[in-house]
Amino acid sequence: MSHLPISVKKCNIEKPADECAEAQPYQRSGHCCATDGVNLYVFGGYHPEYVFVDDRNLEGIAEHKVFRDLWCYNFATKTWYEVKTSGVTPSETASMSMILSGNTLICFGGTLYPWGSKSNNKINTLNLTERKWKILDCNDTIPAKYGQAMTLHDGALYVYGGCRRITEVDHLFDSELHRLDMRTHEWSLILDKDRQETATMAHMRGMYRHGLAYCQDKLYVIGSSWEELTSIPLYQKVHVFDIAEGKWSWQTTIPTEDDRYPRRRAYHGCAQWKSEVYMCGGHDARYNVMDDIWCLHLPELRWEQLSTTLPVPTFFHSAAITDAKCMYLFGGVKGFAGGVHNNDRERTRIIQKIWLAIPSLSELCWQHVLDLCPDMAKLSKEDLFGLGIPRIFTERLKPVR
Repeated sequence: MSHLPISVKKCNIEKPADECAEAQPYQRSGHCCATDGVNLYVFGGYHPEYVFVDDRNLEGIAEHKVFRDLWCYNFATKTWYEVKTSGVTPSETASMSMILSGNTLICFGGTLYPWGSKSNNKINTLNLTERKWKILDCNDTIPAKYGQAMTLHDGALYVYGGCRRITEVDHLFDSELHRLDMRTHEWSLILDKDRQETATMAHMRGMYRHGLAYCQDKLYVIGSSWEELTSIPLYQKVHVFDIAEGKWSWQTTIPTEDDRYPRRRAYHGCAQWKSEVYMCGGHDARYNVMDDIWCLHLPELRWEQLSTTLPVPTFFHSAAITDAKCMYLFGGVKGFAGGVHNNDRERTRIIQKIWLAIPSLSELCWQHVLDLCPDMAKLSKEDLFGLGIPRIFTERLKPVR
């Protein structure tokens, strides 16, 4: 079924009742996003020139800032809140992986600056009710890395690819697939049964900031290695790992009805909704920043391009999709100053939003009620119930803070 021609919109940010208008995340890239359908959670990230104001009200610049803050954007009130946490907050948060499982954020990997000088190989968790960071006690460890992809299914956490620093000048972009049993907390390296070694085919080396999707006992890598980015212009094939058979394959995809494929790209956004994987933005081998949005239908591997584009083309952003099928993008790099590929200073903190399907009638009514009463969060529970608003919607007015 084709997608509706719904346009992508930038979300309006409202001023919190008890905070200043500046109470929102600093512009950043390399961060993580997740959503529970009520809030968008943004954690970590990086900015090369962080402007701050000190206790004497003097402005300064901190170079190569790696953020450790966690932010919550409440969809109903359109407000940002910084989440106050306890415990030891992970410090290596640039190019970290994060998944929301139930009410718990699960984080792995990440790096400080200089890249790879200190990376993380711990599983850090944050229960959003307790708001206390904890390290999962695992029986083993895997190499510390950053830029890897991660997905969770049926009690197993899969981590693929990423980068780790070997020397001050050398980095290894691996193609290893690891599995963490969330019940026993045991790590295992998954080998390809045909070769009895990790999948190190030449066209899979150098995977970094890619996506990883799960469907019908198979893992799909949504991204390009350095070799693919520069030598294979289109996404005509996708790397697939069959979990039951224990084998990697490079499978041919099906083009759009008018015989088109997406262009290869780096640092794109990637998010999964059931058997659909959405890929948006990124930049190509010539450093052109993209604004297109594509859907890869699993398991048939059929491409579809959405008829709308991003209002603000970005790369190194992060995306998340609600159960109601609304996709949110946050942050990223907007372009290269002066057209120079290593001068990627301009970052953003905007939220971009697109409904990927027609919202339910109750959802449409809720959105209309919010437009008519933008200060609804200030009303008491009694007043809200008096207006006839169901509890399932009044609960959405509560951010995590």
